[in-house]
Amino acid sequence: MVTWRLLPDDFPAATWDDAVSSLPGHSIFQSAAWAEHKSRFGWTPLRLAAGSESRPEAAVQFLCRRRAFGTLLWSRGGPVGMPEAWGQGLLGELRRSAGSPLAYARVCSYQILDERSARAMESGGWKRPVKPLNRNATFLLDIAHSADALRKCLSSNWSHNLRRSEKRCAPPRRWESPDTKELIRVYRSMEGYKGMRPQYGERELQSLLGALAGSIILYRADDERGAPLALRACAAQKDKAWDLLAASSEAGRRCYASYALLWALLRECMARGVREFDLGGADPVEAKGVHDFKKGTGARFVEYLGEWDWASPSWLRVPASALAGLRAGL
Repeated sequence: MVTWRLLPDDFPAATWDDAVSSLPGHSIFQSAAWAEHKSRFGWTPLRLAAGSESRPEAAVQFLCRRRAFGTLLWSRGGPVGMPEAWGQGLLGELRRSAGSPLAYARVCSYQILDERSARAMESGGWKRPVKPLNRNATFLLDIAHSADALRKCLSSNWSHNLRRSEKRCAPPRRWESPDTKELIRVYRSMEGYKGMRPQYGERELQSLLGALAGSIILYRADDERGAPLALRACAAQKDKAWDLLAASSEAGRRCYASYALLWALLRECMARGVREFDLGGADPVEAKGVHDFKKGTGARFVEYLGEWDWASPSWLRVPASALAGLRAGL
């Protein structure tokens, strides 16, 4: 059994980031910067590693909320490393570290799903949640080529809409010092015409952009007066990037701004040496338009190992997993 240990609160952020970013399945959501952002909204990071602290064979960053009735632990993008190491050794250390006799933990792994990994999770004591928070699927785009080669991978419809956007919109530009009020206006415009619930608050966007300032690449498309019509941002870490923010006003939708923005973002990532771009969730039922937009880039559809949960004591898992309100704040 692999030996896990709880890392001290003052464990260096740079050492943690370097360690986890070298392991399979790593993502920006396991970074110290992501934990810094979420800590402003009531979450406390809890980091565990198997093996060497600086060069672990597996690791996980949980976001923790301790309450009088128990402890909630959530890990987006974790654990990282080989799933065979995520079993009883990790759960035993998690039970000790939770600081409460009642603890519920959920992870959402960004490892590619395969039968061996799923078996390792099941034999290690994890179970599929009663009520998943998200689909365990995404589109991954290989951008380790030239822009011309990438353009040949686009679907005919995506290429057509990209040409439309290039004709109808001003060229997208980097948004170096974003005003969160302007970002919020674009989001509220999109939410209004789509009938969506609010995606972000101003304080949340300020926190996100501040904590991940060294990783975020943000582009905007403007109208003729220079006001933003649409925006798109990713977070890049080493040779990978993850789609992070995207919003378009109704006017931005009419000029197909999303196509030019994503294209500009991809080119910027390529220039920085990024080789793989994760376009985020894939849901052909609940979000068919977004699904088709991502598919049209030529990205490949993949299923992640995804969500698993555990509780101590074991009877707590099913009621905690079923709570509809669990989604809030995760």
